Amino acid sequence: MKRETVRTVMTLFLILFQFVANTSAQEKDESVQGGKTDIMPTEEVLVPGPPRESTVSVITSTDIETAQPVALDQLLKTVPGIDVQGAGEYGDKVTLNIRGLQGRYGAQRTLVLIDGRPVNEEYLGDFDFRFVPVEAIERVEISKGPASALYGGLAFGGVINIVTKDPRKEKEQNVKSSLGSYNSRRSEAVVSTGAETLPTLLTGHLFATDGYIKNSDGSNRDWEDGQFFAKVVKGVGQESLLTFSTGAGYGTGDEEDFKFHQVSNFQHLLFETPSGKGSKSKLQLRLYRNSTFRELGRDLVGDGRYQQYTAGAQTQWTYNLNKANTLTCGLEAKSQAANVREVARQVKEEITESACYVQEEIAAGIFKFALGVRADTNEEFGTEVSPRVGATCEPMEKTVLRLSCGKAFRPPAISDLFMPPTPYMGMTFECNPDLKPETLYSAEVGLRQETQLAGKKIYCDVALYHTRDKNFWDYMLVSWPTLKPMNVDVVSIFGAELEMAAALSPRLRAKLGYSYTDARYQRYKPDPTIEHNQVEDIPQHSGSAALIYLTPEGHTGSVTVRIVSDRYTDAQNDIGTKLHSFAVLGLGGTAKLSENARAFARIDNALDKKYREVATQVAPGLALTIGLSITF
Repeated sequence: MKRETVRTVMTLFLILFQFVANTSAQEKDESVQGGKTDIMPTEEVLVPGPPRESTVSVITSTDIETAQPVALDQLLKTVPGIDVQGAGEYGDKVTLNIRGLQGRYGAQRTLVLIDGRPVNEEYLGDFDFRFVPVEAIERVEISKGPASALYGGLAFGGVINIVTKDPRKEKEQNVKSSLGSYNSRRSEAVVSTGAETLPTLLTGHLFATDGYIKNSDGSNRDWEDGQFFAKVVKGVGQESLLTFSTGAGYGTGDEEDFKFHQVSNFQHLLFETPSGKGSKSKLQLRLYRNSTFRELGRDLVGDGRYQQYTAGAQTQWTYNLNKANTLTCGLEAKSQAANVREVARQVKEEITESACYVQEEIAAGIFKFALGVRADTNEEFGTEVSPRVGATCEPMEKTVLRLSCGKAFRPPAISDLFMPPTPYMGMTFECNPDLKPETLYSAEVGLRQETQLAGKKIYCDVALYHTRDKNFWDYMLVSWPTLKPMNVDVVSIFGAELEMAAALSPRLRAKLGYSYTDARYQRYKPDPTIEHNQVEDIPQHSGSAALIYLTPEGHTGSVTVRIVSDRYTDAQNDIGTKLHSFAVLGLGGTAKLSENARAFARIDNALDKKYREVATQVAPGLALTIGLSITF
């Protein structure tokens, strides 16, 4: 589909949404206009759901409403254990590192789900957060630590599940528009019909920016994207639900070495029988398809074309054997294909995978135990078995001690094994057909506590973990200017995380996060000189703090500080290319103008600090975004 056609379709959708909103004129519940003061994570976490011994962070609808993000990565930056490099809000693709496990390009060691549907792309195995329809998000659930025992090889470092809005909850018709620095402009619309008719959610947005980076020829590194999302929920029988969702989008922009253009779409069908009162079992059946076409236009070395798709099926059955024993088992199958034409040659590969898993949760007094194992079969590497054992103890109300250990694996993506020599930013990237899957062993202990201190409601979560990664792969310089993925014999990671939230008053909330990550190349036979060096791109210390104020009239204000320590940019830990620590201040607020109108503003990097998150570019300076939201 041509870019002009997609833009026309997106514009028509926005006009349609505004027309429906104006003619419906339904009143929205005030509770979503910033009046919530909950500070504790929601209990609705993850599909199909991690054991309670997992470390889980939740970005709530209140967080989203307060922050008014343009891109999802703006919210992920303040989650302990997650390091986001880049500035996706101005058109730059970000890299997500979780617990010392590099994302490299995008989020390659983290499984990303949207309503339980896997969305990591087929060729690189990563995910681009620029293609998330932020206006459709209800909340984001982040399970940190290896989760292959439930989710397979992509869940090497953790799982991010993006949960979209439920059209059954309430009627909503909203249009929003904003302008910002670097000639950034965004328009979006949301229509949710509520439960009185066929529950339907329709969302769409258009975003464009000149970008904060200048290319070497003086042109702007601009970016433009549009997204459409639809979701329909229908009751089947007394308790069962059938949910169909679909969406399409495009993105285009000018990079230093190429012009980027991408068009994608998906279809997702979910049937589930929720376990209601008196029900002993719950069944989920899922079918999905993802499709992406990408083109990289290069003037000097030739274009690159990437056609990718995934088709998959999942079924999960949960049965309550008795009050103290719950059994969960599931089957999955998927086919991933990539048809890539690069300068050197064409790559046309398809990899099929299948898996089965079982998990048993046992309650015994104040203790709960979880035993799980999953077997994944990949046609390239055979079968991998991932076991996991966990336990929690609740010695008193709202106190949870947890312990877990397990194994995870990550198979190389299609590009790792078959990519032809590909030029990028003055370097040439090649594949390694001899690359072995990574195998990770991890142990974690944690404490989750909710308490009252001096009359203030406080939530605290502390975690300590140790990870040992065998055959960890990283791009190594094999000969100038060629980089190639190579297996590092052993990488060792020690880490600690702290997440706190407090209701300092009925209107004032505070949040605090801190991460310590010591990731090191433990053993690498081809080059012993890098042994005991820090893993590149991973800062040892990072933290964030935020104050959020909600007035009785419905206005909000927020102050956020994010601090990141030094990081090396190569395995040799060259001091000359080391990126220095930085601290950035963010301000934001919303003003309730009337019953159906709100103004909002945010200032990123309010002190206009000059710093680098990646070696190739300086992060954007002070940036202002202002906008207006109207609800009908």
